[in-house]
Amino acid sequence: MLKLLRNFALAGLLVAGVMKLLAWWAVGRDAEHVVAALAPYATIKYDSVSAGLDGSVSFDKVSVDAGHHVYRADSVVFEAPSLFWLLAHAFFGGNSLPAQFSLSADGLKLPPLPWLDPQVFDPTTFVPFPASACGSALSDADYQRIGVTPGQSHERLDYRYDADQHTLNLVLDLQAPGFSQVGIEADLKQFDPAAITQGQMWDKAHIEQISATYTDLDFLAKRNRFCAQRTASANPAQFIERHIAAVQELLKSKRAEPSGELVQLYRTLLEHGGQASLLSLPSAGFVLAAVHGAPDELLRQLNVTARYQDKPPIMFRVAFAPAPEEPPAAPTEPALATAAPVPTAPVVSAPADAHTTAVASVPVAATVTPAPTPTPATSPKPAAPPAAAVSTPAPAASVAAANPPVAANPTPATAPTSSPAVTRSPEPGVASKTARDNLGLHSLDREEARMAAVTPPLAPPPPKREVQPMPGAALAPSAPAPPDSVLAMVWKPSVFEPLPETEPQQKNYDVVEFGRLGSMIGRYVQVFTEGGKKIGGYVLGVDDSGVRLQVNREGGNITFVIAKTRVQEIRLPHY
Repeated sequence: MLKLLRNFALAGLLVAGVMKLLAWWAVGRDAEHVVAALAPYATIKYDSVSAGLDGSVSFDKVSVDAGHHVYRADSVVFEAPSLFWLLAHAFFGGNSLPAQFSLSADGLKLPPLPWLDPQVFDPTTFVPFPASACGSALSDADYQRIGVTPGQSHERLDYRYDADQHTLNLVLDLQAPGFSQVGIEADLKQFDPAAITQGQMWDKAHIEQISATYTDLDFLAKRNRFCAQRTASANPAQFIERHIAAVQELLKSKRAEPSGELVQLYRTLLEHGGQASLLSLPSAGFVLAAVHGAPDELLRQLNVTARYQDKPPIMFRVAFAPAPEEPPAAPTEPALATAAPVPTAPVVSAPADAHTTAVASVPVAATVTPAPTPTPATSPKPAAPPAAAVSTPAPAASVAAANPPVAANPTPATAPTSSPAVTRSPEPGVASKTARDNLGLHSLDREEARMAAVTPPLAPPPPKREVQPMPGAALAPSAPAPPDSVLAMVWKPSVFEPLPETEPQQKNYDVVEFGRLGSMIGRYVQVFTEGGKKIGGYVLGVDDSGVRLQVNREGGNITFVIAKTRVQEIRLPHY
């Protein structure tokens, strides 16, 4: 009997060893396929991989290079539903996610991220405003004096999807021993994991609720005592007041001002430690694609409340100051006009006068100027070369001589009844094609026109005083034109010198390929279409048919799709 039991035990160990070896081989082979599939978007490296009989896969010394941002972790563990799912996925393939899985990491190190300010939230200790009013940033030596050791963080994500109800539950747990613990949970409806890369799915996915809990692990009291000594504060209570004032100034620099109730809740957390939580119950029409909207409107739709431990909740109110206005664009270099006037070009005429003659205007496609106030034109001069068109609103500077034959007794010209139509030229470096079609982006223009209609128009410029010629005197300039002005070309037709070449400007953007947009969800890009139209917005989704962008305007947000065949160039601005 004992011999039989021993044989069964040995057989079980043998089967377990074979299964573990098979799982290791299958998982290693599958991991190589996944890394190769993600190569266009991110470079993944790891030292070793191992598989467990419970369906877990462990990777050691992992680094992920995604868009020049390198993420590192001492170890990453993927927990599949079972060992049989791992083997089936390794042998039969497939891109579908399991109904539930977990992903955990130890020693995660994040690179500097443009959207995450470590002064507001430390990604290593998960502490908000860690060193405000403390004199300087907290170093590893400072943490050792406080009595804690940073860098021992643990992160875990649990994913559970209900295919019958099309609901997704996400639980994120962040732990930094000795510092804090953060728990975030979100419930989504109308979620489809098979269409996760398609923008249409994000337009339908609805957030049912979001909750976040922050738990202090006795770090705030230690930090307050340490910083009170460093800054020569009388006691920790005095440092807390200085800390809160510094936090308000930091938020003010980011155009955010919390309400007095929120400030009092944070003061209570600093004084007594404990736990603070947030709960969001978004409106019924809120979808994930709206997270890039205006912050005040986003906060209103999220409907967030805050609470300290078991105290009654308060509304999470934050006032956001408007973004500063961008400075006006610098005037562009004058573009040389064509030698011969276009027959259909508009003519800018002078008022009727016996001593004045109308001057033909060369069409300017790269200039958008208001209709000039009619002023007396200069007397015609024979054999005048074509002048350069100037992108300034001055009327005299925007008129060029077209060199037509002049009659002996010119007839008085009449003032135009409407301003000539002007067109915008495409951005430099992008091929332009004159066409009236808007490349299928009519909805974008309609929405922009609708939002612009509610914006009060700009006040018209003050009328300019007209200079009346003296009776009986020939029309002549009161002083010679400056030698470096464009008008010098009219006054001195025999001298025509090309304008000095400007130094090439340094590019403040990177040109990215269309295939890389999948790794830039949520990033701001500028898309140039084949017709020369420039569209700037946030990437919501991308597939083989096109890219879905969200354009933010003062009157609202516009979401639309640009077909891939229409995209000529994509730029990622430097910030």
